Amino acid sequence: GVPIGKHQIKAPVVIKKGTIVRVIYEHDTIRITNKGIAMKDATKLETIPVEIHNQDSRHAKKVIYAQVLNAQDARVSM
Repeated sequence: GVPIGKHQIKAPVVIKKGTIVRVIYEHDTIRITNKGIAMKDATKLETIPVEIHNQDSRHAKKVIYAQVLNAQDARVSM
């Protein structure tokens, strides 16, 4: 057999593109959460674009970047 190189090993995808994720922002004693849609497949700790919809208008969208924590959650850093 041939040894497997590090470049051939990939972390498993934990969030698939199109999945609804909880976006979390925490600072000191403040914690804000919102829902967003993952815009690409991602592994744990990968930073991905997430589309957030304005709750006042279904047409207003914003893309932010968040770090994947697990299959449901991503964290925003400021």
